[in-house]
Amino acid sequence: MMKTTKCPNCGQEITEEWMSKKDYCSNCGAKLAVENEKLVVVAAEETKQKPTKLWYLAPILFSVIGGVIGYMAVADRDKKMAMLLLVIGVVLTIIGVAAGLLILSNR
Repeated sequence: MMKTTKCPNCGQEITEEWMSKKDYCSNCGAKLAVENEKLVVVAAEETKQKPTKLWYLAPILFSVIGGVIGYMAVADRDKKMAMLLLVIGVVLTIIGVAAGLLILSNR
């Protein structure tokens, strides 16, 4: 008989064979690790995925509003990228306003 243990997150039984090949629960997807011969859920901060580079389109397409939306969406996962999205949005807004004023002043 195969040895099993329960997922500390959802209670699903997981076989030792599964845990020897994978490091997550087959039922709930929680990242698991063995500590002191017990199965534990790895902290959520360690399992956060980096945000996709497609977020850079938000400030490019929507200026400062896109920068703010991008900042709010990725700040908890990547603070550096969040600030960059905000800066890109502000800079593109300033460039747009300056270009508009330049065009209006030449009329």
